[in-house]
Amino acid sequence: MLKSFLLILSIAGLFSACTKKACLPKSQYSKYSDVVLNQLTASGREIKFCFELQEQAKCLTVNVDNGKYLEQPDYKKNKTSRVPNLEYPRGVLKKDGVEVCHSEKQCQTVSWPDYPGPHPDYGDAVAVSASGKFLAMTNYWAKNQNTEIREIPSGKLIRNIKLKGWPGFIGETLVDYWAECAGPCTQADLLDVQTGNKIASLGDGINVDGLTPVNISEDLWVFNDGYGESLVLQNLKTGKIIKKIDITSNLKDEQGQSLANPENNILLKLSENSLGLIYSLSKSGNVVLFDHELNILKTIEAPVCSIQKET
Repeated sequence: MLKSFLLILSIAGLFSACTKKACLPKSQYSKYSDVVLNQLTASGREIKFCFELQEQAKCLTVNVDNGKYLEQPDYKKNKTSRVPNLEYPRGVLKKDGVEVCHSEKQCQTVSWPDYPGPHPDYGDAVAVSASGKFLAMTNYWAKNQNTEIREIPSGKLIRNIKLKGWPGFIGETLVDYWAECAGPCTQADLLDVQTGNKIASLGDGINVDGLTPVNISEDLWVFNDGYGESLVLQNLKTGKIIKKIDITSNLKDEQGQSLANPENNILLKLSENSLGLIYSLSKSGNVVLFDHELNILKTIEAPVCSIQKET
């Protein structure tokens, strides 16, 4: 009995040694943390994120129910992907076709006998649908630079279409991303993958730089504005905007000035019909919790601490 009790205490002590209360670093000139977050994931009612700053490299979790931030021990150096679950599926152009990967270890090559490989000036412009059924690739070698839509794994051509910019997919909906300035000012149109016809503008014309789309149910998706100004609930099949809300009030300093920066918010799906919007670059680590109808449930302020000077 005593051994079991001591074992429980030992495990509890080990857990507390690995996880401790944490804060996000800030400079002496700012009230808020402005570190860049990466490796963001959501599980249950927790959001996990990491950051690097000077010699500091840490991962934290925040529990959206109690608002507690805890330090985690498993930071992976150089694993700087912003939202890892958006990495797959993906396609990479090769000389013999397109390598389509559903995970790091699960890849297949879609044969493309007549394709000469990536263009030296433009590189890759290839996208894979969420189901891994469709592939879109802009052929920069071709005179008209059309985008070819093909089936996976057969490589069968569905159709050729002319895009304003470069291809992408959200779910099974084809997306045409384009920009009219040096950026960040990217916008996007939703297209039917079978016909190539435009369905609607993505998010009613919002800036989609840093987009982290979240699927609510079937054809309903929520999008975050890259400027940190709004969230949009949209039906991708019909293009209908169900709801659009302004969130700039959550990104203001004590004087009421906007702290919004391009690509400064990351949208994640949590359990129990809720979404978490976590900020990066401005008020880093702060979380705004929404329900699936984009009603604000609560705001969580991240604890901050001064950056330790290098010696």
